[in-house]
Amino acid sequence: MDGVVVRLGRGEDLPQLTDLYNHYVKTSPATFDLAPVSLESRREWMGRYADTGPHRLFVAAAGDAIAGYATSGKFRDKPGYQTSVELTVYVHPDFHGRGIGTALYSELFSALAQENLHRVYAAVVVPNDASLALHARFGFLPVGIWREVGRKFDRYWDVQWLEWALPRPGKRIEVAQNLERQSGRVGVTSSIPRRRLIVKAKTIVPIALLAGLVALPVLAAEDGTALYNSKCAGCHGADGVAKKMAAGSRNFNDAAFKKEATVEMISKDVKEGKGKMKGMGDKLSADQVAAIANHVLTLK
Repeated sequence: MDGVVVRLGRGEDLPQLTDLYNHYVKTSPATFDLAPVSLESRREWMGRYADTGPHRLFVAAAGDAIAGYATSGKFRDKPGYQTSVELTVYVHPDFHGRGIGTALYSELFSALAQENLHRVYAAVVVPNDASLALHARFGFLPVGIWREVGRKFDRYWDVQWLEWALPRPGKRIEVAQNLERQSGRVGVTSSIPRRRLIVKAKTIVPIALLAGLVALPVLAAEDGTALYNSKCAGCHGADGVAKKMAAGSRNFNDAAFKKEATVEMISKDVKEGKGKMKGMGDKLSADQVAAIANHVLTLK
């Protein structure tokens, strides 16, 4: 396959963007739309985004095919919310596992870092391990779960809210990407002349998301696993952590809640140097703490 180009969305993309969204409407709880949307209604949706400003639409184009898209949209209508945006990302099923979501978010975040924004939010219908992992790579933190807030496919669904704090305006995010893929590489190029992105998907992305700050060393996912096994495993154990956080809660058996509780407790223990990590507080950098938390997020 030729290289994938990440660029701003254009009017001619609308039919494929509509088809891609409707695929998820029909097959997934990722969106709570219950019936396919029309091309005309999607035209109005596309009109909410611009080439500049906080509300953007980026697409990943593989030749004439749209491999995915990501947006930053209005968080709420009231003007006091104007420094916050909410993200969405959809990847065509034919392009899963190729780093498309990572490439889209890399470009989107570089654009948002230039805007007068303070917070970025994402709402993930859970369970959705792939989406949670993608957001964790970019430093999103869980801030709460709306329990059984949506109904689709004859059942209720929880929504996990995630938050990321943008650096101050005018600073750019430099994303270090070096992903290994068993079946080869996918080249992803930005059409906006800032940098070239090479995505080798499927391993978790090592990322430095410190715009305007001193860059920390970049860790691969397996480093987070090794750090967890050497410094965290046995402190509580994943179930023990979750049980401690969920004591007396009917939600202990909820996988998403267990993961959130585990991440919070392990991250707290790493920072405070508890358990096997006693004395390690001054020896673990912020990126190592994040790598450990990302690993814990994958625990069942």
